[in-house]
Amino acid sequence: MSGGFAKDAKNTAEFRDLMEIISLELRHQYLISFIPKGTEGDWHRLSFEAKTLTLHSQSSKKLEKVPLFTRSREGYYVKH
Repeated sequence: MSGGFAKDAKNTAEFRDLMEIISLELRHQYLISFIPKGTEGDWHRLSFEAKTLTLHSQSSKKLEKVPLFTRSREGYYVKH
């Protein structure tokens, strides 16, 4: 699974809306890092959640809810 999406724009206004969604996604990427604690070899599960993004659509003048998602590995083993 790539995490990408594909959508066709039917007109210029929809194209602009898609460009806004893409630019927001690119501007809102984060890298989270930390120093693990625990005994070497311990497995730690990772879990992240993101809230839905609400946009003001230029083409329909309505609020549009865009689901957000996170991508991460399932967990990690502690290494010192």
